[in-house]
Amino acid sequence: MRKILLLTLVSIFALGLVLFAQKPAPPVPSPPQIPSESLTVKVLQIEIGPEGIVMKDKQGKILKIQHPTDIDLKKIDSILKATGKTKIEIERLKADLEELQDSDISEIMLEEHEGGGIVKFGQSVHIDLNEVVEGDVVCIGGSISIDGVVRGSAVSLGGQIIVSNTGMVEGDAVAVGGHVIKHPGGNIGGENVSLGFVPFPAFAFYRGAQLAFILLLFTISVFAAVISFSLVPKNVNKIKTKLERSFFKSLIIGTLGPLLFFIAFILLIVTVIGIPVAVLVLPLILVFATILGFAGISYHVGDKLRQNTRLNTQSPLGTILLGTTAAYFLLILWAILDFVMAWIPFLGGLHLLLLFLLGLAVLYLFATVGFGAALLSRLGTRPKDIPVTPAPPPQPATSAPATA
Repeated sequence: MRKILLLTLVSIFALGLVLFAQKPAPPVPSPPQIPSESLTVKVLQIEIGPEGIVMKDKQGKILKIQHPTDIDLKKIDSILKATGKTKIEIERLKADLEELQDSDISEIMLEEHEGGGIVKFGQSVHIDLNEVVEGDVVCIGGSISIDGVVRGSAVSLGGQIIVSNTGMVEGDAVAVGGHVIKHPGGNIGGENVSLGFVPFPAFAFYRGAQLAFILLLFTISVFAAVISFSLVPKNVNKIKTKLERSFFKSLIIGTLGPLLFFIAFILLIVTVIGIPVAVLVLPLILVFATILGFAGISYHVGDKLRQNTRLNTQSPLGTILLGTTAAYFLLILWAILDFVMAWIPFLGGLHLLLLFLLGLAVLYLFATVGFGAALLSRLGTRPKDIPVTPAPPPQPATSAPATA
């Protein structure tokens, strides 16, 4: 009896071990299944554009895949094949996607300057709205117009720097021979430096300052020359005659004249008795020589233009006005172009700087030669007037003897 009971217990224990060993493992959760409708749906229209890939089915449902430029073209087949499109249509859609990616890449290459800054000679530079320059922008003989971002500094020699409402320069903005013009929305992180030819700030109110300054100087010169001829016409005529006879000698004396006056001033100051002459007489001589000399050279040049061109003046004052205009013509032209450059940034550059230097040289030549002729003629008092020889008296008419 005990053996049967023991055998029964062993059998129950063994059966329990077998049942425990055959206990099924817990079910592994399967991945969520994508509805078969989304994989086998018949797509009527597929649009590929910058906003993504948009698919539309018969029921009006829309499947949108954003950032098409990030899609691997090798894996796009599974997406396009699930739409039910034919092989030819799938290849065409892949070609559209490749073209979209290539256009985006080329656009980024045009907008970014990863290699550094920009350096241009003799031409202007324009930074577009979506353009970023990772470095400095240097323009020699041109202007810089900034609508985008410059990470470094902007330097222009002989032109302007215009920072628009959307422009930003993280470094310095330096214009030598021009102005830095910053619109209200523009941003300059560093120094704003303008080294123009006329010391006026580059604010909008002063954009025409250089033109106004040149025109004012021209008006003063015309007024001084006309008044000089009206008051002392003989002196101006004698200076004009000296220029016709001794032009190069007048140029040499006019060049050395300021140095000679400076030496005379020092010598008179050293001798205490000569201080009144140095302080009063020498400055007056300089002023009168400059004014009378400029009137004489204007009269001389105006007379040459009147004789060799179709420009005809009816009076000596008109001739002086013509000569003064010739002296200031290049500077006035430069000032007008510089004024227009405030609205047309690509106009100008190195040739505008050369025009200014040439105009300055012409005006200096006028003033120097006229100053020298005034000194040589002793302010128009030499040579002395030649006395006019009176005309011989008329001979009495002889009458033939009367004949009988």
